[in-house]
Amino acid sequence: MTCSRCRDLSGSRVARLAVWFCALLCLTGYGISGTLHAADGARKTTALAFAPADAAFFSSSMRMKETWSAMFRSRAAGKLVSLPTVQMLRDLTKAAFEDAGDEHGVQQYYAIAEAAVSTWYADEMNQNLVSMVGEMFSDEVFVLGSSELNETLADLQAMSRELSAIQRKAIEKGGEEPADQKALMKIVLAKLRVPAVMMGFRVRNVEQAQDQLNRAQESIESILDGFDEDETVKAIRQRMKSKTIGKDKFHVLELDSGLIDWDSLEGQSDAETLALVREALIGKTLTLAWGMRGEYLIMYFGGSLKTLEMLGQGPLLYDTAHFARLRQHADEPITDLAYVSEPMVRAAGDSSQTINSYLETLRSMLASELGGELSEDLKTRLNNDITEIGKFAQAHQPTFGAMVDFRFMTAKGHTRFTQSWSRDPLLDGTQPLSVLEHVGGKPLILAASRQQTHPEDYEALVKALVKIDGYVTELYIPTLDEDEKIIYDEARKELLPLIQKLHEAVGKLLIPALRDGQTAIVADAALESAQWHNGFQTQQPLPLVEWGIVLGVSDAEKFRSGAAELIAVINQSIGLLHKYLPEIVDDGTIPEPEREDTAVGTFYSYPLSKSLGLDPRLAPQLGLSRQTAAFAFSREHAERMLAPTALTVEGPAGKTDRPLAAVCYLDFAGLMDVADTWVAHAQKFPDDFAPLRKVVDELMEDEDDDDEDAKDEEKSDDAKDTKEKDDEEDADKDDDEKAEKDNEKSRVNKVLENYKPSLQELRDLITILKCFRGYSSATFVEDKSTVTHMETYFQDLPE
Repeated sequence: MTCSRCRDLSGSRVARLAVWFCALLCLTGYGISGTLHAADGARKTTALAFAPADAAFFSSSMRMKETWSAMFRSRAAGKLVSLPTVQMLRDLTKAAFEDAGDEHGVQQYYAIAEAAVSTWYADEMNQNLVSMVGEMFSDEVFVLGSSELNETLADLQAMSRELSAIQRKAIEKGGEEPADQKALMKIVLAKLRVPAVMMGFRVRNVEQAQDQLNRAQESIESILDGFDEDETVKAIRQRMKSKTIGKDKFHVLELDSGLIDWDSLEGQSDAETLALVREALIGKTLTLAWGMRGEYLIMYFGGSLKTLEMLGQGPLLYDTAHFARLRQHADEPITDLAYVSEPMVRAAGDSSQTINSYLETLRSMLASELGGELSEDLKTRLNNDITEIGKFAQAHQPTFGAMVDFRFMTAKGHTRFTQSWSRDPLLDGTQPLSVLEHVGGKPLILAASRQQTHPEDYEALVKALVKIDGYVTELYIPTLDEDEKIIYDEARKELLPLIQKLHEAVGKLLIPALRDGQTAIVADAALESAQWHNGFQTQQPLPLVEWGIVLGVSDAEKFRSGAAELIAVINQSIGLLHKYLPEIVDDGTIPEPEREDTAVGTFYSYPLSKSLGLDPRLAPQLGLSRQTAAFAFSREHAERMLAPTALTVEGPAGKTDRPLAAVCYLDFAGLMDVADTWVAHAQKFPDDFAPLRKVVDELMEDEDDDDEDAKDEEKSDDAKDTKEKDDEEDADKDDDEKAEKDNEKSRVNKVLENYKPSLQELRDLITILKCFRGYSSATFVEDKSTVTHMETYFQDLPE
């Protein structure tokens, strides 16, 4: 959802950036300018006061009006709407509407609609309705799914297994229609249920909301009473009642199978199927309810009113162990909250049943006519391999658990916690991330993590590939003709040694060398140059965002040898591909790198800048020390990463003296400073960018030449047309010229003529974007759960 400011913006590149920033503020809740009010506690002031502990899921958005008001009151928002591009787009929208109104009478219809709305709004009850709707989306909106949803998901998984079994039997019978389709339908219908789901809106003026609900109820009843001759409508009207639940009055509509005209369905469906459906629906009800529960306007959907009646009566979600961390922050100004139960997480992420289904289908195919041409020995081997695949897949399934996510406002922006009781089999949070000492101290962008390494998985992959190769040789190769077999044998003889070398490089050297499992992606802008390319020189040095990768190394010698072997395999592979595919793959190799030993480590560089005309310092680099490998595009950056330097960033990412699984950091304001440096230089020294403008102009000229060629071809074709067609074209041309003259007088063109984009406006937009300062997060293991602590920083423009 975006605000009205976003909808008003479209068009130029500057405007699209403005739209992006405004949308970002809307999504993140720009609360830096508003006064933050401490809560009385999440349990007392939110729907957690009655959310049941066995809920399948719960989601709540809070303080929406406060968040949006703070955003629109900010100085950044004020400066954004004052940008010439934004003003132009507003004027353009208005001018386009006025032009369309002149031609099609749109303004007349708009005036009629405006009058109708004014008349409608003059009614005090309608004013109260607008006020109530505004309240509904001002404070809190929540959605809750009952425990019945978990049971429904379990039923769906069971039905999926039954369906897979039927499909396998069909395969084994050679595709014949299975005899137990009706049995499956009976199972499906027997487990048919309607889980309860409700949505609630907090409103402060309870009496006003109740009046509007009663008014809506009277309107619905009046409409239904108008169809008194329709028996179905009469039956629906009779099932609409008012019911007191606890202390609150609800409007309830209960729908059941008695509303279905079964006699009319006879002959349109199989009699046995219809009987099964009818029997299954007996006693089942679809219940809709709407009303007030305290300060909450509730809309309810379920098989019965049980969940609605039991709200707040038993154990609460808030008091469960999953909400222990949220209880520590219960008095913070919470803005978002989400909870998903373990059964729902499992239903969404568990692929074990799907894997088993695929494997069983493969077995069925072997047992069917499809496997008739295979030898019994081959079938036995394939079945054994399918069993091994199943064991491997099941052993690598994650452990599923519940998830809680919440966010609250702070003086700097937002703090967010995501806690998951699912176990990631790859993530390793047992020790500190030492790789954080090799990211340059204060990077602009950082993403680091440690993953568990499993050499046995690689060995299992190699064994699987060997078996696949054996099956291909046994089943596919005999189908080739003699010439194809000769080519295959020659290629295989050359490929097998390469594959063995690749296995040695990866399995025996690189995997053991990288068993530490640490990786970091880094970007900074410490390197500056006044001539990044031979054809582009500036009056002063300008920074360049550089990217790098850091790896934790357990055995530097194995890493060095493995990398050398890998490059050798790549070079031999290029030569082999060129031999068999010369028109696709060029003959070439990766050259030997230049090596230099220094105090911080050994550096291997590939000086590509000489051939590309780049700054000599830009050359791919590999820096290797005893425990670290660093990949960069310049020696300076590689040295900064290889040399140990303490990480000095704010927020969770900066707390490195603890076991961590992952860390992320973004200095967005720093990135904008880099962009502003370039724009400011282009503003001050526009002639420096003439070579770049020349390249762009040449590209545009090429496009224009293509257009001219196309036009010449069209003219050649037109010359062959008849005189009547020429006359029609002349008439169309006259019409186009007249339309063009009319368009020149349009309000839209006048707006566009007065719009003059500038680099200063782009710098102003960059200043606004810098209000989003950045992001910092850390992921760690705590009490058999994985916690990610995130902080997002905003800072309004100075007065």
